[in-house]
Amino acid sequence: MVSSGLARLMDPDLRTELGLFYSEMLGIHDNYDRYNQFTEREVLPRVALGPDAFYGTDGRILPAFRVHMDLQKEFAADLRKLSNQAHDLRLRLETVRGSK
Repeated sequence: MVSSGLARLMDPDLRTELGLFYSEMLGIHDNYDRYNQFTEREVLPRVALGPDAFYGTDGRILPAFRVHMDLQKEFAADLRKLSNQAHDLRLRLETVRGSK
């Protein structure tokens, strides 16, 4: 945006919000990458072993896999939040485009 000159046409607050949005997106991507690495390293190799690979003798899910499931829920919530932010930003950008 800066090199094309587009950034100069935008309200500073909108530019800041876009920067924060992309920063948040990169953070969510990093979290997903860690989640995915754990899935590939710890979960997938155990799938063929059946439920005993994920549950303790007391029948409760092992802590590492409980955390993994919690991270999956957090990732889904992050994606919903990011989607809502993207929608709001798109509407604001369309408003800027329409006023120029």
